Amino acid sequence: MSFFNRFQAPIITGLVAVAILTIISFDFGRQKSFSPVEKFFVELIGPVQKSIASSQKSLAGFLKDYLNLLDVRRENELLKDEIDRLRFENDRFREDALTTQRLRDLLHFKNNSSFDMVGAKIVGRDSSAWYKTVIIDRGSRDGMETNLPVITHRGLVGRVISTSSHYSKVLLIIDHNSSVDAVIQSTRTKGILVGQSETTCRLKYILRKNQVVSGDNIITSGQCGIFPSGILIGRVIRTWPAKTGIFQEVEVEPGVDFTRLEMVMVVLRSAQPDFYESSGGK
Repeated sequence: MSFFNRFQAPIITGLVAVAILTIISFDFGRQKSFSPVEKFFVELIGPVQKSIASSQKSLAGFLKDYLNLLDVRRENELLKDEIDRLRFENDRFREDALTTQRLRDLLHFKNNSSFDMVGAKIVGRDSSAWYKTVIIDRGSRDGMETNLPVITHRGLVGRVISTSSHYSKVLLIIDHNSSVDAVIQSTRTKGILVGQSETTCRLKYILRKNQVVSGDNIITSGQCGIFPSGILIGRVIRTWPAKTGIFQEVEVEPGVDFTRLEMVMVVLRSAQPDFYESSGGK
């Protein structure tokens, strides 16, 4: 059986439908009113054409909304990138401003001090739980040597304990191995300041009979031969009688915030006779 014979009926039906639609389309442009046959076919194919037109309109609207959405998304991504860039620059400018302020404070402190000092930046910290030390970017080539005092405009930091050509290690006053000859500024009562924790020190060997008040300033006495006299160490935050013995416990908050410490000043040996109160200084 040939192809035409097999699909003869569908082919003939399709050709007839095409012919009718062609005639109707041709006549639509020439006649003002529908013939009965035209009315039948118009009613027959009208809903289909309406559905197709509606679908085309919906599809066009969807594509337009989708393209607009892509544009909005792309614009949002560009705006987010710009916001991130501006935030980064703002953070950098803020950090530069804070660094400038810290340098200005240290420079003002240096210019108004009788000490011969060298500025240094902290480049490393001891991460162990046993020692509280930092590494600074000054070494023996810069005049660093052991036992040089390290300070800031807010108070005592510690002392140099070892050096290399370009770097030095500083033992902080909050280290339990640190000890500083100290005095209560208002009463001139002397004691030994030792490290206790990340944020506190303890003033030892203060007799119970000696009056100590919260808020009293603790300063260096200058009698140990390492630290000049009169440098602020911190302030008393609380006191209580020791469990035994004749002494009282005195807790001190350092003037320096060691959690935020970044820059320091190293006090060099001075030829001034009043560098230390006692003759024990070098």
